[in-house]
Amino acid sequence: MLLLCNVGRLLQLNLSRMAELPNCQIRNLMVSLRKAALCLQLAVFGILSVRAKSEGFSLEKDAKANDSSEF
Repeated sequence: MLLLCNVGRLLQLNLSRMAELPNCQIRNLMVSLRKAALCLQLAVFGILSVRAKSEGFSLEKDAKANDSSEF
């Protein structure tokens, strides 16, 4: 949750100042935002994986079951 708040603050701060920045800084900002988004996705996936395991689900079993099912 803290990571999400920090990403939100970063977006709010930097998007308001983006018009003042040169192109190279905008590029660096976009790279930072992409990294933050990836970290957030990995954190959410990790939380969901732990939650699924604690409830008795296995992502690997579900993936194998989906691969073997016919459409």
